[in-house]
Amino acid sequence: MSNISPQASQGGHGGHGGHGGHGGHGTEDDVFFGTDAPLVADALINNRDGIVGNFRRPEAVPQELDLDDVANMTRWAQERREQVVDFELHSRIGFSQGMGDPAGSMNVWHLEVAHDPDDAVPNVRYRPLVRMVRPTEKVFLGQLQLVANYADLRADRVTEILAQRDGPTAFLASVAYMAPNRARWTLELLGAVFRLAQFVEFRMKHALACRRPMEYSPQIQPMILTPEHGSLPSGHSTESFAMAIVLVQLLRASPNPVYEQDIYAVQLLRQAARVAVNRQVAGVHFPVDSAAGALLGLTLGEYFCRRFSGEADFYAWSFDGEAYPEDADFNWAGWYDVQRQRQIAPDARSPCAAELGRHKLGAVSPILTWLWEKALAEWS
Repeated sequence: MSNISPQASQGGHGGHGGHGGHGGHGTEDDVFFGTDAPLVADALINNRDGIVGNFRRPEAVPQELDLDDVANMTRWAQERREQVVDFELHSRIGFSQGMGDPAGSMNVWHLEVAHDPDDAVPNVRYRPLVRMVRPTEKVFLGQLQLVANYADLRADRVTEILAQRDGPTAFLASVAYMAPNRARWTLELLGAVFRLAQFVEFRMKHALACRRPMEYSPQIQPMILTPEHGSLPSGHSTESFAMAIVLVQLLRASPNPVYEQDIYAVQLLRQAARVAVNRQVAGVHFPVDSAAGALLGLTLGEYFCRRFSGEADFYAWSFDGEAYPEDADFNWAGWYDVQRQRQIAPDARSPCAAELGRHKLGAVSPILTWLWEKALAEWS
């Protein structure tokens, strides 16, 4: 997986084994030079020689741009805006292995940064965002039969599974009306949450180092190439739920009464769950992977919305894989309450998820708020 923007998603992302870049639209060079770039460049050299005349010192200069002004964001190329936004997001994320926990845990933190005008160095405080405990081998073995049973759905789901290898954007766009010209800033916003999800999920995958179903049994025989990274949390589940919940919150924030209907949230979350479960059908994930991804995605999606919309705080969550029932499938309805519009702990036989409290975000980022407002205006 690589950094991509959903703006190209109507033609597909690039794939969990190798996402494409900003495909689906021409580059700046294409627009400027056309298809015969060497010919045009040579012609421009000769053209300038014929018209430039004697060089004159300019009598006026462009107005100086203000430092770190969000108004400058529209001047930059999309790829450069994405890098600016990613730095704003990712530079506030920390990671550590749990200390003093016999089960072993991995923790993602929000870095609350306070700027003291009398201090040259900002003060940083770590606030919990996500805590995960790896499932035991007993849990994975107990889930293996569920994965084997899901193989019966492969013939029905093959087209979906292949189309979703590269990400969920086209499928989310079938629920909420997103097209490049209609929802340019929304797609750019979703690109940012997609990259945030990948940024966190891969660090967690590496840390927890969970094996794939086929490594437990040769009878699983996945229908697609098994990705070459850890199984838990499921990346497709993380990305799909993070992007879905951002869309839910964006629509709910719109003054358009159409989007007050719960059905939008229900359909978007059903779609996220469908993408997650399809990875189980394909034979590359356990249900517990999807559950861990759902918790991570919902937490990151809500955190993302609060950072972008200028909220003062956020909610942290934990996932205890050891407590996940061995024979339990994954059901999205246990992870989000549509009526109350909030993430919840699943109604399961064991407390595998818990809220870790409400924590401060710190200073608002004008850059992130700028992009949120641009996207929100598209749904008004």
